[in-house]
Amino acid sequence: MAQQLSSYSIALTLLLICKLFTFSSLPTQAETTPTNQNTSSPWEINSSSAYEPPSDISSPGRRESGGNRPAEISTQLKCPNDLQVSNPPLTALVPKVSEQTTNSRTKIIQLTGLTVEAYPTFFVYLPQTGANTVEFILNDTEEKEVYRTNFTTPKVPGIFGFKLPKNAPGLEVGKSYQWYFVIRCDPANRKRDLVVEGWIWRTQLRPAINEQIQKASLSDRASLFRQYKIWYEALAYLAQLRYSSPGNSQLTIEWRELLRSAGLSEISEKNLINP
Repeated sequence: MAQQLSSYSIALTLLLICKLFTFSSLPTQAETTPTNQNTSSPWEINSSSAYEPPSDISSPGRRESGGNRPAEISTQLKCPNDLQVSNPPLTALVPKVSEQTTNSRTKIIQLTGLTVEAYPTFFVYLPQTGANTVEFILNDTEEKEVYRTNFTTPKVPGIFGFKLPKNAPGLEVGKSYQWYFVIRCDPANRKRDLVVEGWIWRTQLRPAINEQIQKASLSDRASLFRQYKIWYEALAYLAQLRYSSPGNSQLTIEWRELLRSAGLSEISEKNLINP
């Protein structure tokens, strides 16, 4: 009986050793699944002492074309009558994050930027174009039009800031909005429009943080808004400083760093058009 138990124990031990070597020879999940190295961004929304972001802050999925939005988000890079493609093309200045997909292609994900203003400033890079009109459209999440206006295309290419005017409905706290800049390539044919889009969500700072920002200098406000991930004001306040001191090299460096941190390196060297 003792001999039978001893033989059984030896067999069981050998079986366990075989299984151990079998499992150890298999690659781990980390080895077989490509790791995602570029999914993080300093502008991604997470817990913060400055505000309480909702759990569904990410941009809503694109819906079918509605009556108050451009017919299509254009895939063309220039107006048909322009001689060459601008590098970079028409671009919305909104924070982005790169995501590596399994087929080795890079997909660009657009993040929802935060604002604390009822009448924020929206920025876009406008390339050189022969088109005369640029259109701005602001919709709510149900694609109902909140505001729409046209303005003349700037004479020189560059980064253009459009501040929502006081005669427009102000953004409501806790609500998301979708906005568009549209280059009207051919007023008689809207299918030739060049279109870019962005998302904005108005939040409310905690009282202590708001008091800190209100007491700060203009330059410190720009830094604080960046620290608390309030994208639209971080961009607007730094732009305001550059408008007032265009020759300040330190402001130029900070501007470039801000855009690069949001995945906008191709725009960071472009001129800022003074409104």
